[in-house]
Amino acid sequence: MITVGGLLLPRKTWQNTTFAVSPLGLEIRRGIWWKHIIDVPRSRIQHTDVQQGPLARYYGLGKLIVYTAGTEHASVELDGLEHGQAIQMRDFLLRGGEDDAV
Repeated sequence: MITVGGLLLPRKTWQNTTFAVSPLGLEIRRGIWWKHIIDVPRSRIQHTDVQQGPLARYYGLGKLIVYTAGTEHASVELDGLEHGQAIQMRDFLLRGGEDDAV
């Protein structure tokens, strides 16, 4: 029974993860029983990474990691993205606008 839970739980967690990218920042909603909403304002984003391990590279997947100012949620990970989509999200989040501070 533990093996079945070990195989099904990560899939259910992935299926119950949604995200939204906007000019204001990134919002991630995840959780099966306990729902978590992580809001990352664009002004708090320090830098981002896109990572791929060998298995993810084989399937064309990537992981977006957003590093923020502050201690709570100093790095937020969004796993299982199409690699091209992760690159686009990274570029969008780091692109500066006219209203960005210097």
